[in-house]
Amino acid sequence: CNGIKDLKILVDGMRSDTADSLPCTFDDSDKDIYKKVFASSIESLERSFSFVTWEEISELAERIINASTISVFGIGGSALAARHLSEEMLRLGLKSMCFTDLYSISSSASTYTNDDLLIFISRQGETIELVNKAQKAKNTGANIALITTNENSTLFSLSDLALLVSENQYLLDDRNSYSRLGELALIESLYIMCAKKIGETNPSFRENYFGLTNYKKEKF
Repeated sequence: CNGIKDLKILVDGMRSDTADSLPCTFDDSDKDIYKKVFASSIESLERSFSFVTWEEISELAERIINASTISVFGIGGSALAARHLSEEMLRLGLKSMCFTDLYSISSSASTYTNDDLLIFISRQGETIELVNKAQKAKNTGANIALITTNENSTLFSLSDLALLVSENQYLLDDRNSYSRLGELALIESLYIMCAKKIGETNPSFRENYFGLTNYKKEKF
């Protein structure tokens, strides 16, 4: 292991699954499904908590609030998390854009600067369109961040900062659903850390937080 984080992941992978956290099957009873889904959801969040540190989330939050532009990318199931992250940044008054289909990704900016931040959400980190986008952006000096389940992926190797979440088997070999729980927890942590950091330098934002960040904006 290269450090305590690698050790945590190794030990976590050696743990045997309990009966309640096994993947669901078509032969399960409704009671079995209920117990397995909740047990696996809790386990997935606990694993995600062990994979990432608060310092890593804080560093990404710092990069977000200091970025000139924030571009969030996600395709397929990851598009939901990407849109949620982008909308949360917009609530804070940050310049955030979201790209969740092949056309919008290909037509997005082709050049970036070191003041721009690209955040990719990709479970396996090998989606060719996202890999190509990250490579081109990195070549122009942009900052690359990633939320993923795969630390051995191409996107992981291209990232300046990568946050890992857990993937548990859902129904048979479907693994997407539980990874979304870890992504959501990371996004909410990022949102609150960004809000706190903005409030530290902007007393007005802190005092009027609810009105400024509510979807139905209030004027002050």
